[in-house]
Amino acid sequence: MSDFRTQEAGSTLPRAFTMIDKTSGSPLTGSSTVNYYLKNITGANAGKWWRDSDQTWQVSETANAMTHQADGHWTRTLAASPWTNGEVSLEYAKDSGDAHVPVSRMLAISYTPSANSARAVSVNTTDIDTIANNVLDIANGVETSLTLRQAIRLIVAASSGKISGASTATITIRNIGDSKNRIVATVDAYGNRSAITTDLT
Repeated sequence: MSDFRTQEAGSTLPRAFTMIDKTSGSPLTGSSTVNYYLKNITGANAGKWWRDSDQTWQVSETANAMTHQADGHWTRTLAASPWTNGEVSLEYAKDSGDAHVPVSRMLAISYTPSANSARAVSVNTTDIDTIANNVLDIANGVETSLTLRQAIRLIVAASSGKISGASTATITIRNIGDSKNRIVATVDAYGNRSAITTDLT
């Protein structure tokens, strides 16, 4: 039997198979010799088998001894990770006497940003800055022709910037650094705005 699952790139977690005698249907126990096999289907080592003893890829089928845990359950802890992002592999287990029901799994290898034991995703400062800039500067992010960064500049100026000309027909609002006119508005005696010029840079 076989199934298809995602395998984490860089992982060295134990591999496990349940081995059944194909004649009796009973579990294959510690009196048997069971080996683990891993064959790459795609990638730089396509068509080769993993040899865990020296962490190399071999051109012929290569056995890696498994340990019986209990009730026909066998495991193999890998010395190093053979998994590379984007590749597809076939892993299977065989009894040396060919007494087993065939068992295998197809694996699609998927990249994981962190190799720590908690399997947490870590994002460095550069990535955080890139994400923030992409969000702040997305075109039409708030309204047509207005990014989120530009909108925040207007909001900060309107709420905290210096104001001049409040008793005249032209009100000027400075940016928070007081280095430019952020908003210039033409108003009537009641403060109603009839025209607005903004500097979003």
